[in-house]
Amino acid sequence: MDFQSLIKPYSENGRTIEGQMKWLQKKGIRQDSIDLALLDVYSELEKGKSFENGTALDHYLLSKAIEREQGELITQYERLCAKAAKMEHLKKYETGKCKKLWMVMKGEL
Repeated sequence: MDFQSLIKPYSENGRTIEGQMKWLQKKGIRQDSIDLALLDVYSELEKGKSFENGTALDHYLLSKAIEREQGELITQYERLCAKAAKMEHLKKYETGKCKKLWMVMKGEL
């Protein structure tokens, strides 16, 4: 995939893929989510999708990156819940940090 040729129609104001990546990082998006979102969006561009301007492209890229980030966070949450379910022995601790940890894992705090 030739990213440079795909971004060329949207390169007003000096827009580059590197700039888009830095912008997404400043928004708090992790690099793996950024990479996947870039592949998603630029694959769509390659298939013929178009945008009104570079700003519309950027906002679509941001929405895809957030979608990827949320998907990963949900997966991590599900893994933690499964792990918490296996850690039933923590229930016996009724005071202190262990109790708070258990309550957080169960979603009570």
